[in-house]
Amino acid sequence: MRLAVDSHVSSQPAPDTANAAPPGNGEQRLWAVLLAASMAVFAVQLDFFAVQPAIPDMAKDLDVSASDLQWVISGYMLSEAAFLIVAGRLADIFGRRQFLIAALLVAVFGRESDEAARHAS
Repeated sequence: MRLAVDSHVSSQPAPDTANAAPPGNGEQRLWAVLLAASMAVFAVQLDFFAVQPAIPDMAKDLDVSASDLQWVISGYMLSEAAFLIVAGRLADIFGRRQFLIAALLVAVFGRESDEAARHAS
C-alpha cells in the first residue's frame, strides 16, 4: 500500500491503479473466465464420463468382473488427479492462461490423432 506524497503529509493511502480492472467490462471478463474454467473442467471429466458406459462390455471382453475393472478406472482417476496438481504448479510457473491454452491444444490434438488412427485401421 503506497501513501500519497504531496506538499502536505497525508495518512490516506493512494489509489492502487496497477491492479485495477479496466472500466466497463468487468462483468464480461468474469463471464469469460467462468466459461473458460467450465470448459477446462468439462474436458477433464469427459474421459471419465465416456468410460463409464463401456465398463460392462470391457468386463465381458476381458473376462473380469465389473468391480475389478472399476479398480482400474479408479487408479486412472487417481493418477490423473495427481497430474492435475503438477499441472497446477506448472501453470503457476508459466502462466495460467498460456498453460490452459497449451493443455487444451494438446488434448484436442491427442483426441483427433486417436480418431484418425482408429479410422485408418
